[in-house]
Amino acid sequence: MEEMIQKKPDFLIIGAQKSGTSWLWRMIGQHPETDLPQKKEIHLFGGSEMYRKGLPWYYKHFKGLDPTKVTGEASTTYLFDNVPYWYNSSNDLKFDKSLSSIPELITQELPNVKIIAVLRNPISRAISAYHHLMRRVAVQKKDYDHDISPLLRLAEVAVKFPKNRILEYGFYSKYLQKWFSVISKDRIKVFIYEEDLRGNPKKIVAETYSFLGIDSNFLPELGAKVNKSWGWTRILATYYMPGWLKNYNNQFIGRFLDRHDFFESASVKSDDINFLRNAYSQEKANLESLLNRKISWEI
Repeated sequence: MEEMIQKKPDFLIIGAQKSGTSWLWRMIGQHPETDLPQKKEIHLFGGSEMYRKGLPWYYKHFKGLDPTKVTGEASTTYLFDNVPYWYNSSNDLKFDKSLSSIPELITQELPNVKIIAVLRNPISRAISAYHHLMRRVAVQKKDYDHDISPLLRLAEVAVKFPKNRILEYGFYSKYLQKWFSVISKDRIKVFIYEEDLRGNPKKIVAETYSFLGIDSNFLPELGAKVNKSWGWTRILATYYMPGWLKNYNNQFIGRFLDRHDFFESASVKSDDINFLRNAYSQEKANLESLLNRKISWEI
């Protein structure tokens, strides 16, 4: 019996986190010439513990897909350089130095893969990532360090708990430079969220289809560009409410609190914004030079 050829990803959406990658994934998934795995983010190359699961585990996610159609995955941990440990015992960001860099691991295994990156103003992205982390902490307190809570400001979390990479994920130019060193520029497509996905979504969808070698005239159903985050009031309420009430949070309480976000102004302070501005002060200029385009971000 002839052995079935393993279908490998034709493309990867590598990030950035909280930058509309889920929307772009849905746009690709609607195209009749694509067949995507059920799991969007597989993360094999994005963490030491995940990589140790092995390639057979990775390719199981692509089993049964139509080999004549385009497929891929979207793991925002791939827009990074070195492979980190996800579950190290400290709060520091530690790397598995026995492994090559993430771009090298990927291009060695997938030499013909195409790369898509969507970049959002790093300040906005960091704030969104902070809210996302606090939502997870509120829902799953037992799974997080007891010192992490919504009472900690963004800057505090970024400094004290760098393993969460709230700050690190925004240094796009550094990580893209590494990608450009291992892959030809015609195989990597970089979009700016504010200008491209929000500014002209139809054009960007067509460009993405063309980049992937599928019919660029297909018109998908467009939707929200970024998944809506919980409001700060909902995060605080969830963190402090008793466990039995959380079953009703999504249905009733959460909807009400998202409509009436009484503590919205308390989530991120001016000191947090200044902290992010200082951290990312050179990012816009570095990216403009790297991508050879002007970017409208205010940093």
